[in-house]
Parts: sequence; C-alpha cells; structure tokens
Amino acid sequence: MVRRQKNPRPSVYRPGHRPDPVSQRDKPPTRRRLVGADYRSTRRVGKRLLCTLITVLTLAPGHAAAKPPVRDCPQYHAAMRKAGLPPRIFGPIAYRESRCHPGSISAVRSTGWPDAGLLQIQGSWNTLTAHVCHVPRGRAVIHALATLTCNLRVAAVLWDDGRGAHNWGIRTHN
Repeated sequence: MVRRQKNPRPSVYRPGHRPDPVSQRDKPPTRRRLVGADYRSTRRVGKRLLCTLITVLTLAPGHAAAKPPVRDCPQYHAAMRKAGLPPRIFGPIAYRESRCHPGSISAVRSTGWPDAGLLQIQGSWNTLTAHVCHVPRGRAVIHALATLTCNLRVAAVLWDDGRGAHNWGIRTHN
C-alpha cells in the first residue's frame, strides 16, 4: 500500500483554515483574498483616483477655455438679412429645426402636411406659401418651401405679422 504524503501546503480556501501569511506573500491577490477590509480599501482607493482624475480633467486650463459648440447657421445669415429676418434670432432656429439643411422635409404631422425647409415651416401654411412664392396650392407648396428663398420669404411674412418668432415657440415681442 502506497502512503500518500501530507500536502506540505494545505489548501488556501479550506474553511476554518488560516493560511500562513509568509506563504501568501508571493502569490498575486485574488478576489477571494480581497474579501473584507482589503477589498473595501481597494475600492475606496479606486474611487479616490477616479474623483481626482475627473477633477484634474475639468480644471485643466485647455478645458476651461473651450467654447460651447456653435448652434447656429452662419452660412445663411446674409440670406436671412436679405429676407428681412434677424440672423441673431433665426440662425439658432434654423439650426434647431433643420440642422442647417434647407431642403429638409419632416414626416407628415397631425395637420396632414410635413414641415419643410431651413426653418421647417408647416405645410399647412398652404395658402400663404402659394401666394408669397407664386406656386399652385397643393403638394407643390412643400417643394417650394424646401427652397431657401421661398422658405425665408414665408418666414419673413410670419415674422412681420406681429407675432415675431412665436410660430417657432420663441417669444420675441411682448
């Protein structure tokens, strides 16, 4: 009969067994050994490092001087001035409504017409658009609103009607 020798190093994970601290020094820490105070202190150190990194990055000189992104359509300011619209007000509206794309057409709304053009004017302004842009009433109005000149001309009429930019949800007049 062959006798088995006792394991010179007993299992580390046996319940009730306290491993020799000298023999554990050479081994890399495992999750099992980080339970308790060691594991909590490791998490605390990680949180401190993360907070320090966030603080350093937000207070860095280059980061503090960064400007917010431009939410305007400066390439259309001259056309807006020519149509009689203040670019300071309508530049950001054009960015919000169409992201500076004069030919954009939205999905059909509850009115039965889509919004169209740089300033996303509702197609339900059918009669006004037909009169201002000299196009026949109907679906041709949507194609006319998708052109820059017609869109800005209709916006100028809506602007001058005394309500300001109220049609776009902005109060400009009292």
